[in-house]
Amino acid sequence: MKKIIAILITVFSFLQINLFAQTENEPIKDYTHGILRSLAAGVEYRVKAGVLIGGMSPIPVPLEIQKINSFNPLLNLMLEAEIQKSFDKQWALSFGLKMEQKGMKTQAQVKNYAMELIQQDGSIAGVWYGGVKTTVNNSYLTLPVLAVFKPAQRWGIKLGPYISYLISGAFSGDVYDGYLRVGNPTGEKMEILSAPYDFYEHLVKWNYGIQASTEFQAFPHLFAGLDFTWGINSIFPKDFKTMSFAMHPIYFALNFGYKF
Repeated sequence: MKKIIAILITVFSFLQINLFAQTENEPIKDYTHGILRSLAAGVEYRVKAGVLIGGMSPIPVPLEIQKINSFNPLLNLMLEAEIQKSFDKQWALSFGLKMEQKGMKTQAQVKNYAMELIQQDGSIAGVWYGGVKTTVNNSYLTLPVLAVFKPAQRWGIKLGPYISYLISGAFSGDVYDGYLRVGNPTGEKMEILSAPYDFYEHLVKWNYGIQASTEFQAFPHLFAGLDFTWGINSIFPKDFKTMSFAMHPIYFALNFGYKF
């Protein structure tokens, strides 16, 4: 997976560098009738597809997480429809609607880590000392509303808020090679070789945050972009005591788009 992500980043960077070198000083020519009509009305219709790279993370990383043994961002895809309304040559407003996946896999060593484990006769809560494996795989319907600044004809810079609705989600994993203090750090000690946990039911339905983007239009119809999104609220509610720190979705998206 890491090789796939590295290849995607390399290809994206190569294409942007070459397209920029070839076209940065050239005016955009040969507009189609459809684009000319959109330009006359000050409205652009766009579709974008891309790959998200990132994860769910506490900021800052709490003391309970002693060491991150591995991190796999997974292959997260996005598809977006966008309308962009121009007010003059430099300023516009963008409205988007996108389907996106935000997932990851991690392994970490933790101590005094709040946990609720699934047992045959029910669940048991306490604090965990040992290894933790976590898999997150959430699908969102997201609405970004972004101010657009165009410093040049081919470049666009975007900034604004977004709001996401959780369509489906998963936040689960296993603890291994450690022990649980039942109830609190001084509770009964239970040695556990391996046990599962699942926090899916506690995921919040709404997430909101900030998006910053840049775009380069290589051809009349085609453009490439890079998005950065930071979730302001946690993917868990504040009253969820098992996860004692906020988990923020933080992602980059490499995308290519087509303008009508």
